[in-house]
Amino acid sequence: ATALKPAPPPRATTAEIVAVRARVRQRATRFIAACFALAVVVVAGKIVHDRFFTDKAPAQIRAQVAELLADGRARLRAQDVDGAKAAAATVLALDAGNDEATSLARMADTEAESRDAIALALRLGDEERDVEAAQILKRVPDSSVFAPTRDRLRRTLDDRDKVRAKRGVESLLDQGRVDDALAAAQKLVMSFPDDDEGKALLERAQNAKTAAAPTGIPGLAAARAAFASG
Repeated sequence: ATALKPAPPPRATTAEIVAVRARVRQRATRFIAACFALAVVVVAGKIVHDRFFTDKAPAQIRAQVAELLADGRARLRAQDVDGAKAAAATVLALDAGNDEATSLARMADTEAESRDAIALALRLGDEERDVEAAQILKRVPDSSVFAPTRDRLRRTLDDRDKVRAKRGVESLLDQGRVDDALAAAQKLVMSFPDDDEGKALLERAQNAKTAAAPTGIPGLAAARAAFASG
């Protein structure tokens, strides 16, 4: 019975107990140090964010942001849409929540659409597709920085339309098509009421109409038309 009885487990020595306690204290110290370091990183990150990405940013950063915004607005007024976009993007890289930069970026996108409309209208005008060009120009709002360019292009299209209308009236008169010439002259004066040449053409068409009125002499109207056409 004595031989089969299990032997009691060996008791740890004092040195072993001290070593275990030292290892536990060392691990606890490392864990506490890691938590403290993490807290320091979080606090430091918050401080850096507050200094560089909020209203608490240093004067140098605030001045840089203000300068970029002013440059972006100036570029937008000068129709430099890409430059305005770049300035807004730079500010947003420094401060993702900057409302002025976000607004500037949106305005630049809107002005880019107006710029593209102007370019398309110019190309259509070069192809003498003036009616389509005039329709495209309606995409440019009055508040756009491209509105003056739009208005100048509209005047150019109107002038060309006026010239074509005058030539049309003159051609109809030369062909002896008095009724068509009179209708075209009336339309010309309605479209361009301040144009003196248009008024003169209308008077000419009216006189031609009066001269072409039947007088009871057979063939007289045809003779007058032939004479008018040379």
